[in-house]
Amino acid sequence: MAFTLFSESYRISDVTYTLDNTREMDLRRVVPVNTEKIFESKEELDFYLTDLKQRLMNTRAFQNVEIVKGEVFPSATMASPFPPTPSAGSSLPATPQNDEIIPVSLQIRAQDTKHLLILPYPKYDSNDGLIFKIKVKDVNFLGTMNTMDIGAFAGIKEDIKSGKQNPTFGAEFKYSYPFYVANFFASWNNNFDLQYTHGVNELEFYSGTGFTFERPYKRFSLVFDLSEHANRDLEYEDFGDTQFFTSDMKISLPVKVFDIENWGFVFWTPFTEGKVSYDKDRISIKNDDLASPVISAGQSVSTKRINWYGNFRSGISASVGHTIGWDFMQEEIEPTLFAEIQAFKGFSFMGINTRFSAFVTKSRRDKIGKLIRGARDKQNYVNIEEIELKTKKSLKSPSALVLNLDLPIHVITTHWLDWSDFIFGQDSWFSRTFAWTDKFNFELQVSPFIDIALTKNEVTGRLFSPKDGWYTGGIEFLAFPERWKGIVMRGSLGIDLGRAVIAKKYPEKIDMSWRENIKKYEIYAGIGLHY
Repeated sequence: MAFTLFSESYRISDVTYTLDNTREMDLRRVVPVNTEKIFESKEELDFYLTDLKQRLMNTRAFQNVEIVKGEVFPSATMASPFPPTPSAGSSLPATPQNDEIIPVSLQIRAQDTKHLLILPYPKYDSNDGLIFKIKVKDVNFLGTMNTMDIGAFAGIKEDIKSGKQNPTFGAEFKYSYPFYVANFFASWNNNFDLQYTHGVNELEFYSGTGFTFERPYKRFSLVFDLSEHANRDLEYEDFGDTQFFTSDMKISLPVKVFDIENWGFVFWTPFTEGKVSYDKDRISIKNDDLASPVISAGQSVSTKRINWYGNFRSGISASVGHTIGWDFMQEEIEPTLFAEIQAFKGFSFMGINTRFSAFVTKSRRDKIGKLIRGARDKQNYVNIEEIELKTKKSLKSPSALVLNLDLPIHVITTHWLDWSDFIFGQDSWFSRTFAWTDKFNFELQVSPFIDIALTKNEVTGRLFSPKDGWYTGGIEFLAFPERWKGIVMRGSLGIDLGRAVIAKKYPEKIDMSWRENIKKYEIYAGIGLHY
């Protein structure tokens, strides 16, 4: 009987980086390299490096990535960390004493994609009107692998009921700055949004700041989140709670329960959270959204792996969980179930994208208008004179099921300079004069979509009834700039199919009695994917 007395295994011993502006410590945080795994063959190591390159490209922060293995010397070996283990029924060691673990050094070379965009542009949203916006977006601000958004805008906002045009202006800012303290990864999280509409004297703002501290261990992390918010929301005017503050503290423990090869981790995350909202004369006890303090505990299971192949995605992101809390003001238990699953499949010329979102609560309400395209976000219940409602917003519900389905199709990829050379000849006057256009090549996709939402209706009392559902459809246009991989331009036209089609052709299938009579379409033009 022949035995293999020697075998070669590999372990990554050292990783160096050649980067442009991206900070090495942040890249190590976002895409960690496994320096503990023993690779049983060269093929297994190469397979891992191919997957590592894909994970780096999935960040959309780099134009290209190269991983170079350092020279491997057979004599430069590491002792096996595993003791010899006898085979069943044999005194021979299953792991030979002379196994070699060869150290492998890696050099990761990554060229940054363009990540800063300063763009004055008109933006139209049927909910907010036509505005002219100056947008500063950096998807790798200061090399931290985090996105910074700054914007200022002015325009005209249409009153959803009267149709009157009112001047509006505002500003926004969002950024989380990562930093490191001893063995903690930390981030300073900031979010600010303000909008004022003249004529109706509407001033609304949201301002939040806080810190996250994460202490990583081998199989889990201990995470502390602290935040403070100042808000002015006219939706709570009936309760006398227009301007209020919220303090929030959360402790969570993400545990790596499974490590799926060439995928990533499955996390189980138990957590506990305390939240209190307050204003100058105490929050109204009738205000379910802000009644507090609330102490809750819960858990979630999550995993994610989405690969980018060109400008199409393939993969899954999933999170499901529940919480149970105690509301000290209303003296009642507040349970919540939640789930979100996103799935993508990309082909050479098209893709299939879908998202399913669900939440079920007792009394807390969430807005779902931003999840569906084609229905105006700010709609009220009508014919409710004899009904006392906690909210008049028909797209704000304590429970909802939402489905999005998109079919992005590749239309064209521009090659301005190549086209110019083909038409006018190489090195022509036209090609030389307009050579700069080659910096603005992009891929255009067109994507038909359907959105469906079933809710708990506050007027009819029905839960997830198709008759009370929201059904929309339309088309999106997506532009992916070649040199700005982390930025997507999006325009969409959505139609409220429930009111425009179903109510006319199949009136028995849909309840129109509580729906507001407003425009049946929604238009959006801006930056960023819908999901």
